[in-house]
Amino acid sequence: MKIFLLFVFFFGSKTFGNEKKDIIDQLPEIARVSPLDTLKNVKNDSNSKDQKDVKNKFFVRKFAMSGMIFFGGMAFITQKNADMNYNKYLKSGDIVEQKQAWKTTKDLDRLSGFLAIGSQICIQIIFYTYLND
Repeated sequence: MKIFLLFVFFFGSKTFGNEKKDIIDQLPEIARVSPLDTLKNVKNDSNSKDQKDVKNKFFVRKFAMSGMIFFGGMAFITQKNADMNYNKYLKSGDIVEQKQAWKTTKDLDRLSGFLAIGSQICIQIIFYTYLND
């Protein structure tokens, strides 16, 4: 198809065109609206501030990702330990042991909640660094 169009254009310009002038010379002259150098606004040299921004965001993302994994893993482990202590509380017949297991369960459960909140904060930091892009 491309070759056919080139063939039609070539022979059409030769048969219907002026023999003394080329087809391009017959076209009307167009006033230039844009400057010749259309790439003058493109910055070839990378801005050091932009590079620092990218490096800082990369560092923040890595730090937040590792914090998310760390806090999430610790929250999971602490919640498992809190569940084991709660089972010990339910199965124990001794009042002193029950009180100790209940206190430990409460403390571990609270710690697990704070660790889960830390993991969620790290996830929000990761989202925030991508929203600014």
